[in-house]
Amino acid sequence: MVINLFFIYLERGVRPLLSLFFNWEPKRQQVLVISLVTLLGSQALTAGTPQIVSKHGKRVVVESVEVLAQKKATMENEILRGRHPDFFRQYPSFNEVMSNRNLQRQFMEDAKNYHLQNITREMSLAKTGAAHFSQDSQFATDFTAEEIMNDPVRRKEFRQKTIEYESNFVEIARNNVNGMTYDGYWLTTLLKLAATRVWSAASKEAQDLGMDLKVLAENEIAEQLVSFDDPGTALDTTLGILQTKINAYLQFHASFPEFGGSLPWFLSEDLRPTSDWRDRTPGLDNGEFYWMVFGVWQKLIELRDSGALTTGQQTIVNQLVIDFEKYFNIFTQNQVNIFYDSALGKIRAEVKITIDNEGNVTYSNNSANYFLDDVYEGTMMQLWMAIFSDPADLSDSQIEAFLGDVNYNIVQDTLGYIWEGFWNSTHEEWAFLFLPITDIPFANKLFDTRQQIRTTASAPFGGLHTSINGGPAYVSNLGIPGRPSVHPERADWVSVSAAYPVILNDKIQNEEKPLNEQKFWGDAWELWMLQPRGSNDLTVQSDYGGLESYNLETGEVTYLKTIDGTYLLLLSYCKGTIDESRNVMQDFDFSRDPNRKVYDRFIEIMSARFDRAMQNAGITISDLQGPGHQLPQTQVTLQPPAPPDPTRVTLNVLHD
Repeated sequence: MVINLFFIYLERGVRPLLSLFFNWEPKRQQVLVISLVTLLGSQALTAGTPQIVSKHGKRVVVESVEVLAQKKATMENEILRGRHPDFFRQYPSFNEVMSNRNLQRQFMEDAKNYHLQNITREMSLAKTGAAHFSQDSQFATDFTAEEIMNDPVRRKEFRQKTIEYESNFVEIARNNVNGMTYDGYWLTTLLKLAATRVWSAASKEAQDLGMDLKVLAENEIAEQLVSFDDPGTALDTTLGILQTKINAYLQFHASFPEFGGSLPWFLSEDLRPTSDWRDRTPGLDNGEFYWMVFGVWQKLIELRDSGALTTGQQTIVNQLVIDFEKYFNIFTQNQVNIFYDSALGKIRAEVKITIDNEGNVTYSNNSANYFLDDVYEGTMMQLWMAIFSDPADLSDSQIEAFLGDVNYNIVQDTLGYIWEGFWNSTHEEWAFLFLPITDIPFANKLFDTRQQIRTTASAPFGGLHTSINGGPAYVSNLGIPGRPSVHPERADWVSVSAAYPVILNDKIQNEEKPLNEQKFWGDAWELWMLQPRGSNDLTVQSDYGGLESYNLETGEVTYLKTIDGTYLLLLSYCKGTIDESRNVMQDFDFSRDPNRKVYDRFIEIMSARFDRAMQNAGITISDLQGPGHQLPQTQVTLQPPAPPDPTRVTLNVLHD
């Protein structure tokens, strides 16, 4: 029987709720707290009415406290990563709270106030129309793959529809006060906003800055994604976002100078590190972040000097240039000290920050032998350190040493030559989306071949794979089925976001072709994966665009919308930031050689990397012959979703 926690609280008091909280590990604390603060927030909103009210006027109920206590395994995804509100830390033990009535009262008040912030914000979104719901968002069945491939008019109509609904997510993807991204939102099975994932990271900021960069470059798709109803206001909207963002970055640095301008995982609203990242910072995420800060700063300079701004815009941009340069200098001056391990000559993947009693800060490896020495996402930090580090901090020989350790392992697969992935997840190819790596002919051909292999290998499964939130957990080992990788893969969860490198590759390959010869495999795959799944017609579309993922074996849908599961796809619509990054690198002097530009050094590094890869594999560019692309030919028949796990904590939405 489903029992409303409101009645549990009234009938049993605070003791059973607090008992569960203090006897559970942090991940399970978070689940109880989600239930508890939802309850408390609704009490304040409904003045004693025995129901939990969401912004859509539905009753949200949870399973009994006894069931909650029995829960030992699967919990609600990333919410459960121990990132609970900071106020919990002031309540050290169950006995201490239970022995003090004032502490009990304060605990309940703190929980209520915390969740009321989310409830109030989300209700505000609903009132302004940002959280509308419409059957029109289920548009994928109106199109066919043949139309997408061959009919320019219908293809444009499809893209406009995706932009329209994805723009609803872009609108609410960040905190309105400080401009910092949220990780995303949980949705109910009725496709309504349910809960905000109030944490984020440098990698998500990088993606949001990438979108800002595209607007500054007057990309029409980006302008629509940022301001669909009036794209002409996209620049003003973006300048406002950048103002709040850069103020937040500088404020974070002032509050936490030990991070040296880098960003750990952080709480978006509180603007502080999450509890598990107070003394750590990631190299991988910050490499992506640094490149986008640089790109935005340089584009702002170009805009400042363009003479095309209004007086108000000119004032804003002038200050943004100053503030972004200040921030750029902060992390550039600190990067080597934080991320470079001088003893081992490698770039740290995850840094441990230690502050002694006298306030001295030291940096070390958080995990032994964990370095950015591969060709995956860490590529962007490797390039950053090699190009922007001060010669006084990092010598040329030290740079060549860590660059020489990084190699593409190209192997001959049954479908063609492909570089060995870690999992072959699409997120391993982020650098191709942000930087002009495909300016190198061999890299371009290798990337093209890889996407052909991706679609051909995935066609029998009916979906594209990538590391993604899959149901109750984050699933990392998803990639190109059956292709060479460091770690074995699975092939059950698929995501529409995995179409992004295929869409990106189409954009690159189509550039030199007349329209009648252009191909749109990525768009066709995206359409396929947005259409209802299996005999149950499970929808993967919402008012906020495509949902996170679905399971090919069980039919389970992940009712979630995140930055990582969305922005890579949206940026691929715009050909990523390849052109913008190239332009700013071509204009910026390479500090180690005044006769060269950053772009020259970038091409030199990446060309040497691919030359080594060709040598090691014993191949030339002419050997890169892909199998061609494929689309699924028939609808995949899914089994009905499994019945709900009676021990699983869920937020169920019921009609009034």
